[in-house]
Amino acid sequence: IFRREFIRALFERTVDDVRGEYEAGGKPQHFALFERYDIDPADDVSYARLANEFGLTPAHVTNTLAHVRRRFRERALERLRALCLSDDEFRRESRELFGTEVR
Repeated sequence: IFRREFIRALFERTVDDVRGEYEAGGKPQHFALFERYDIDPADDVSYARLANEFGLTPAHVTNTLAHVRRRFRERALERLRALCLSDDEFRRESRELFGTEVR
């Protein structure tokens, strides 16, 4: 239970960080796409549906989501690094959360 809560809290704070970044940067639509597709998707969500709804091309949706996901991962790793006591612990935790080795 503690582990699940730790991950939930880490990701919740990271979502808030990323939302704030995109809103402050004048790009709230970028975060809205991420939210609609990755955080709280409807059963019938698709890139094409979001493109139509937001007046974008599917390629723009693809690129925007890739950018926001990358930023989410960067911010989550920054937060995780701050919580770890050593590089070894950070590497273990990041590998468990994201499935890849992080330096």
